[in-house]
Amino acid sequence: MVSLEREGALWPEKRKEQDQLTWHTFPSAQMCRRVYKGIPLQVRGQVWSLLLDVEKMKKENEGKYEQMKEQAKSFSSEIKQIDLDVNRTFRNHIMFRDRYGVKQQALFHVLSAYSVYNTEVSYCQGMSQIAAILLMYLNEEDAFWALAQLLTNQRHAMHGKAGITECCTSLCSNISFSLNLGKHQDVLREVLAKTSLRWEGERVCSAG
Repeated sequence: MVSLEREGALWPEKRKEQDQLTWHTFPSAQMCRRVYKGIPLQVRGQVWSLLLDVEKMKKENEGKYEQMKEQAKSFSSEIKQIDLDVNRTFRNHIMFRDRYGVKQQALFHVLSAYSVYNTEVSYCQGMSQIAAILLMYLNEEDAFWALAQLLTNQRHAMHGKAGITECCTSLCSNISFSLNLGKHQDVLREVLAKTSLRWEGERVCSAG
């Protein structure tokens, strides 16, 4: 069995083999298997950002996130519900334990900004869990664009309110609010299986 340290080392080695760090760099069955197996903690944020083209989205939309945060203060109709849901999200997790703590504030900003960024969907209950998991490994703006990619890019099979609501409902039924670090990996695998790993799944796995 490959140790956690060795498994973690394999990911940077794989990335260094490539000239361009994009999802399309890795159209192989090996990459597909590695992601399903579980991305090591030490590179999880980097890999998620890579697979979701977060840097590309930031470059193409420079300043957009801050603009959406400001617009949300005046125009979002979901602010009160988001604030309530933020306080219910992973409250036993150290990152989200404190009311109005750093991560709770970041979660609030990501969700409120998204509610005006994607007016078709705005906000639906359950999105807070997805955003919170992203915030465990990504900074605030990166988490916003990762969420946007998951929920609006047709590649990820969550496009439109019906698809998002169905996915969020499914996730809520599987994620416990008493989440602790011992259970964290299983939850992340569930999230990946039900959301991000529809990412060109058939094409990726058939290319190896």
